[in-house]
Amino acid sequence: MKNTLLTCLFLVLIMANTRADNPNETPPKMSEDAARSLARNLFLDNQLYRQGGIGKIALNVYVVANSANNELILGDRSRWVGKDKKTKEVVYIRDGNVCDPVKDQRTFSIADSILVAFEPEKIYIFDFKTFKGGFYQR
Repeated sequence: MKNTLLTCLFLVLIMANTRADNPNETPPKMSEDAARSLARNLFLDNQLYRQGGIGKIALNVYVVANSANNELILGDRSRWVGKDKKTKEVVYIRDGNVCDPVKDQRTFSIADSILVAFEPEKIYIFDFKTFKGGFYQR
């Protein structure tokens, strides 16, 4: 799972490192090691701290880290409950709601989404809008 997340972040860093204002301009080069290091610093090594078993993901969106299941509290105070906490699961959040990139292909954009990756020991968060992330211990 970590390799998959690192690969995704590596690709996002490469895309963010290219310039759209002049398509003929050669973008600055970033080595694979530098991109991995940056992704690790932004995401995998940044421990976030929860209060009372609840960790903040975004405005009015929280993760329930001490739940028996993968669980989120969404913007309208409803709860999304996923699989057992021992099961790995990836969820995308957009506009305070869980979204399915496959079902919502026409409207889904990774650029304004938050990735939540549930693992048995940690819950990884990455916000593509702010380019910030980290993890909560279970």
